[in-house]
Amino acid sequence: MSSFIFRYFTKRKVSHETFNVNHDYFDNFNNAFLFTKNLGFKEKWNGVLKYKEYDYQYIFNKVCSLSGISDFSPSAGQCLKWSHYLQPYFQDVLKCRVWLTIGQLWKEDTLVYSPSVDDFQRWIKKGIQPMDFKSYSGFNFHAWLTVENGIIIDISFMSTLAQVLPRYFGEACGRVIYGKPEYILPEHKYVPMIVGCDIAEKIEELSFIEFLAHNYIDLYTVPFAFIPDKQS
Repeated sequence: MSSFIFRYFTKRKVSHETFNVNHDYFDNFNNAFLFTKNLGFKEKWNGVLKYKEYDYQYIFNKVCSLSGISDFSPSAGQCLKWSHYLQPYFQDVLKCRVWLTIGQLWKEDTLVYSPSVDDFQRWIKKGIQPMDFKSYSGFNFHAWLTVENGIIIDISFMSTLAQVLPRYFGEACGRVIYGKPEYILPEHKYVPMIVGCDIAEKIEELSFIEFLAHNYIDLYTVPFAFIPDKQS
């Protein structure tokens, strides 16, 4: 928890020529498809599907009914697990493509989650390993859903903020946010880097710990592993 608060209020500069916080979301999204392909996974995108609007209250009610989920507050700190699990439900209800999206999250010029190109290149070869937790108490990436019509859905971030900063965000616990990338969360910016469930599942397969939900029960379990000090 303390490392998240530190990240949320500490300025750090991390950039890569392929992914840039100053680029348009869908420029980065297109590059995320290319990067995902370079890592060995094919995902197809033909651009934003314009003029496709939805009654999102109905969509969320339908997703909750089909998935059996009535409370999203347990998603705090579990962005990848919950986004991966709910992706097919949203895709079935929306009847258009919905992509699991993993990348960076910025608050103004502060990196809240800061995975690098090198991180993803390493994870696709070796998975996530204990060394990845030397500087962070949790996963150093954020996950959300990108809908073909240009809307993004963030299932967990408000619940995460409510858990670690209850004084400021307690009332937001369990709230799912959605909207156009540039407006969904004031002062924040999403930078997509990889897309698709297949690549996330491959990374989990290679990792020392399971972090995805393969059934409803898995949603409510938290990955735990004892990582001993090298000197112990």
